Amino acid sequence: MENNKRSALVAFVIVSVLSSVVTSVQAQNSAIDSLKRLLLVQTDSARVLTLNELAYKYLAYEPLTAKRYAEEAIDLSRKLKYLPGELNGLHHLGDYEYRQSNYAKVIELETQVIKLAAQIPDSILMADAYRLLGNVHTYGLKQYDEALEYQRKALQIYTSRKEKRRMSALDGSMTWIFAITGQNLPEAHRMAKEGLALATALHDHQLISYNYNSLGLISYKMGNLDSALIYLGRSNAAARLANDNAVITYNKTIMGSIYVSQKNYWQAVEIFNQALGESNAINLREARKDAYEGLAKAYKELSNFEKAYENQERFIQLRDSLLNWEITQKSLSLKAGYEESRREAQITELKNENERASLEKKVTFIVFGAIILFLGAVGVLIVRNSRERKVANHLLQEKNDEIETQNEELTQSREELAQQSEVVSEQNQALRLANDTKDKLFSIISHDLRGPIASLRSLLGLVMRGAVTTEEFQKMAPKLNQSIGSIHETLENLLQWSYAQMSGLSYSPVEVEINSLVSGNIGLFAEAAKVKHIELIDETNGQLSVFADENQAKLIMRNLINNAIKFTPDGGKVVVSSRQNSNMVEISVRDSGIGIPPDRVKELFEPHTRVSTVGTHGEKGTGLGLLLCHEMAQRNEGKLSVISEVGIGTSFILSLPSKSR
Repeated sequence: MENNKRSALVAFVIVSVLSSVVTSVQAQNSAIDSLKRLLLVQTDSARVLTLNELAYKYLAYEPLTAKRYAEEAIDLSRKLKYLPGELNGLHHLGDYEYRQSNYAKVIELETQVIKLAAQIPDSILMADAYRLLGNVHTYGLKQYDEALEYQRKALQIYTSRKEKRRMSALDGSMTWIFAITGQNLPEAHRMAKEGLALATALHDHQLISYNYNSLGLISYKMGNLDSALIYLGRSNAAARLANDNAVITYNKTIMGSIYVSQKNYWQAVEIFNQALGESNAINLREARKDAYEGLAKAYKELSNFEKAYENQERFIQLRDSLLNWEITQKSLSLKAGYEESRREAQITELKNENERASLEKKVTFIVFGAIILFLGAVGVLIVRNSRERKVANHLLQEKNDEIETQNEELTQSREELAQQSEVVSEQNQALRLANDTKDKLFSIISHDLRGPIASLRSLLGLVMRGAVTTEEFQKMAPKLNQSIGSIHETLENLLQWSYAQMSGLSYSPVEVEINSLVSGNIGLFAEAAKVKHIELIDETNGQLSVFADENQAKLIMRNLINNAIKFTPDGGKVVVSSRQNSNMVEISVRDSGIGIPPDRVKELFEPHTRVSTVGTHGEKGTGLGLLLCHEMAQRNEGKLSVISEVGIGTSFILSLPSKSR
């Protein structure tokens, strides 16, 4: 009897919640339909307001539709010169770009909103922009101190204007930062409760879902797992009423992690799969990454190592992709800040130039006035007596000297300004080169080292747990050896390239015999050529020698022969030959490989273009080897050139001095 009562009560609650969800969604759809009908009859600023309202309502579940309405509102506002409508449209467009993870674009748009909103003035719109910038630095760039600074600026404005709805939303955002960083959790719990009370009083289901989400995450961080599940369930119920699928998806990734902590692994698998499907539907890549990671952990505990490995690989791939995206967005953000600083510097320079021009005009006016006065005085003095005329001439000469001195000082000032401008330009160029080098290093480490090492670690973990048999491991051994060789090659080239970028390579030229230079490297790659049935032929002239750094010359030949073998199919041929050409010796490495397209040949030696191609057996590379060879050839007073035809083969020709210059 007691169980029947409990079942009836649960059924009643479920029916009530579903009824509320349906009613709320119907009401929201009715409101949207009403706004669309208004567009049919509205013009001018009233139409702008309706377009912005539609953009706001569509953001949560049809972002592309929201973007279309926001852009139409911006275009119409600019035609009408209606600045408030334009700024609201820009803010909604920034919210759309934020949901698409285009964080640098969000920073550009919202910074523009803040500057222009100060002119109206519209403090609420400024605070909304600050809050969105805080969210960008929280969820996108992971810069939590900057995020809190923006959120506190917004909170100060909302509090002074008694904007309870926005204060509730901000409570959810700030407490989420505390939960993620694990700081001030009791205070964060209090703020989330305060935000929930405000949202409940306003009957705003979206804000209720935000604050319940924060309470769930905070409880999870504090170890209160059952309470966390209750809060997250309430957040989902409110989010359904608000038609906000993004909150539901994030909640499910947190609930899955809680189920793993409670050892309810099958339940975790079920809810992570739900989150995965929903994140794909609305393109939430962070949630998709968390779902893959959670599935890998759950399947591992269920001893389903194949599924665990599959999801772990997907997690690593997506995590690295998001990391590179985050680095790109940060770089774009820095670039935008640099461009803004440069524009301000140009404005300041123009102002200074105008002030200098104005000063020169004043000086010229004063000078001409003084000359006229003195000439008049001289005329009077001439009439009076010649002695006074001499005195006047002397005074005039002194004034002319003074004017000449002022002109010389002005000329010197211009030269100093030009020198300072040149120094600033050189520093900016050095900064851009440093940023390019940093980005290149991050990209290589992330894609060419981190991924293979992570896969190797996962494979060795399976071997240690006995999930892979000896026979299976032996089948994987050639590929494993290939991966290790690729990693070793990448590290060697990366180290040498890094030394070159930091001007750390020493240059000690000696006489090097061509025969010893080539034969040693051919012997080094004999086994690799044998595996692919490639004929490795030495046709060099034993009488020739070059004057170069021996270690650098060997490294160049090693990279060229390795590349030739890598891109030559089974049964092919690699020929190394040499000849005297005036005071240079040309060493040619010719293969019968796949060849290089003409457009790719132009990019091989570009310092800011890294071309990476997979070999005929799937061998990986970083694209650094040829760039390093090119730089070392130039360092040794030589050059590296290439002749290639697709489907026929490629010849790399290294030219080095035949004797000391």
